[in-house]
Amino acid sequence: MCQFSVGVLESHLQQEQVLAADLRVSLERERATVLRLTQQVDHRNAETADIHNQLEGAHIKVDSLQSALEQEQMRLVSARLVLWYSVFYVM
Repeated sequence: MCQFSVGVLESHLQQEQVLAADLRVSLERERATVLRLTQQVDHRNAETADIHNQLEGAHIKVDSLQSALEQEQMRLVSARLVLWYSVFYVM
């Protein structure tokens, strides 16, 4: 009877060892998956930051071009007024 109990216990121990080995393999796979996904997220975050910086630079350029356009429009209006006055007051 004691030998039967030892045999049963050894069988259970082997089953537990197999289960523990399977769990270790599964855990390593999950760790690898988490690492890969974390790296992908980090890469996407870096890309997003780069796009944000490019967009910010584009906004600054648009603002600068808008300002230059307004200055040129004012210069054109001034030139038209000078021309208009010169035509009407020279006559």
